[in-house]
Amino acid sequence: MRSLVTGGLAALLAALASTGGTALAAERAGEREGAGREVEQGWLFVGEFAPVGAGGTGAVTYDETLVPAGSPVEVVQWVGDGRTRVELRVRGLVPGHTYGAHVHAEPCGPDPADSGPHYQHEPSDRPGAANPSNEVWLDFTADGEGAGAADARQDWYFRAGEANSVVIHEHATSRGHHGTPGDAGVRVACLTVPFRGVPVSGTAEAETLPAPPIPARPSGAAAGRLGGTEGE
Repeated sequence: MRSLVTGGLAALLAALASTGGTALAAERAGEREGAGREVEQGWLFVGEFAPVGAGGTGAVTYDETLVPAGSPVEVVQWVGDGRTRVELRVRGLVPGHTYGAHVHAEPCGPDPADSGPHYQHEPSDRPGAANPSNEVWLDFTADGEGAGAADARQDWYFRAGEANSVVIHEHATSRGHHGTPGDAGVRVACLTVPFRGVPVSGTAEAETLPAPPIPARPSGAAAGRLGGTEGE
């Protein structure tokens, strides 16, 4: 499919610097050659990682060594024609470091475990169900300036309300050759993203969606690195 980005989305992209912890949504139009015109819906979510308890953006870092506070993050979701595409863009990370990243079931919270397990298209406890076709994996290696990017394409839609965050992990995701399938080490950062399910027909205007703040760490919890949730 040959795609055309609408002016509305271009304006949103140009306005990233002034979003201030806001999640933005828009649509883009696409053309399928020989099949007339169709609409592919897309949503853009942006944030800036902050320590637990700082509130503001819905983007939290649990390990400021690997994900420094102030690092910007963007997630784009596209849906249409029975398919979903998720794009992840981050900056300000450790140059040359490889990170694991996945879509998780629950929103971010003060504890790394709050984001729940990986989202699975076909939920299962079988180790083999943890794979990039049944889940959304977004591993990336930061370049020399600390920027990283990844995208995942799936032949399915999310179930509405069941995919709510993107979690960044300390290392690349295991495919089972070494270690448990789906394991990427401890959770080092999280962005709350209320992913959409089946697209709604018609053309929607751009909307602004508030990104919820991350609540403060419970009293008595240790400061610094909170990572400790491994595997997913």
